[in-house]
Order: sequence, then C-alpha cells, then structure tokens
Amino acid sequence: MTVGVTWGYGTRARLEEAGVGYLVEVPAALPPLLRALTPSTGT
Repeated sequence: MTVGVTWGYGTRARLEEAGVGYLVEVPAALPPLLRALTPSTGT
C-alpha cells in the first residue's frame, strides 16, 4: 500500500506513473485517510 502527496518533492504525474495507491491533495486529508486504512483493534 502506498500513499502519495501532491505537495513537496516531485509531481502528481510522477506519482501516478509510479502507481501510487492513494493520492492526497492537501495535508489535512492525510490523517483521515490513514485512520480509514488502519485496522481497528476493537479496544
């Protein structure tokens, strides 16, 4: 599983060419995505 971000080093096109699994446009979208991808432990 890979998560790419469109800010910082590189370009969106390069991430897409690399086959990134998830692409995040803004920093605020990263925590909710990571929570959604993290299995719940039920505690």
